[in-house]
Amino acid sequence: MKNFFVLLLVLSFGRLAVAGVDISGEYRFREWNNLTNSSGRSDDSRFTLGASFREGDSLMAHLSLIANSSGLVEASEAYGVWNFADAFELKFGNFSMDWANGTVFASNSWEAAPTVFNNSVSLAYDAGMIKVTYAELDRTEGNALTTAVGVDFMSLPAVAKTVHLFYVKQDTLSKYGAVVAGNVDILSYDLTYASDKDGKRKASMMHAKVGVDVAGMGKVVGTYHKDKDGYSPLSYDKHANAGLMDQYQWGDVDGLAYYTVGYVHSLNDASAAGVFYNAFKNANGDKLGTEIDVYASHKYNDVLVATARYGKHTPEDGKAFNQWMVGLTLNF
Repeated sequence: MKNFFVLLLVLSFGRLAVAGVDISGEYRFREWNNLTNSSGRSDDSRFTLGASFREGDSLMAHLSLIANSSGLVEASEAYGVWNFADAFELKFGNFSMDWANGTVFASNSWEAAPTVFNNSVSLAYDAGMIKVTYAELDRTEGNALTTAVGVDFMSLPAVAKTVHLFYVKQDTLSKYGAVVAGNVDILSYDLTYASDKDGKRKASMMHAKVGVDVAGMGKVVGTYHKDKDGYSPLSYDKHANAGLMDQYQWGDVDGLAYYTVGYVHSLNDASAAGVFYNAFKNANGDKLGTEIDVYASHKYNDVLVATARYGKHTPEDGKAFNQWMVGLTLNF
């Protein structure tokens, strides 16, 4: 079966070699400095090159290559897409997935290497107001096959504009849940609930995000999260959750609960700044620590993005940890 999908992908590239080609790329450099420890300096860089080959509206093949700071060049994504009938799409190969606002599956593009499911296939039916997706991920021999089913309801009334239902089966783990998102005047929100079962173990997760637009100023944001009983987070978006310093992750054996309050201000179309306060504890209520994140970013000519961030993590027991991060991203 693996060779079958590889053959389909090769044929897709060969057939589309004379079709329209879209080329895109990104170069990213980041440096971290630990102000508490003078030897705590690190950096990384990554160059990503993507090419999409298209023929009409029904066939597309995509290839992404990544060269990292160690000099290694590898294929990140390599997949084909076939729209074989109205509203039907077949996708096969190696690709990333983003489900449930990054709380179940996410590409994790912040990491040096994005999360990619190899030798995978997905079939989607999109009727406009409803979309149904079935996927079999990581079909490589010897790995635990992940089967996923998602149903999206879209273009609903603004108060609950989108609803996403999902079910995931991975080896002995079964997971189901829902995401509801909407907006009312200046208020926007999305709520996620997930429950999983693995043998005798049962666990759950809830995640809520709220934003309030302040006219002429910016946006006040808040997040509350709680997971417990050894919840399995799969490939959720790690950097976008639980603080920008990445000190905590979902699914700890003692569970994780935290809240975030912040303010984001867009100075103009090219510049933005924000500040966030995070407080963490485990599911039993024991305090773990706090984190403050301050960042500013500016985009030059819609091509170069410069970002600076300061973070301070204060554990409940121990010394505070201070960190600067600067990053440059060049897109073309």
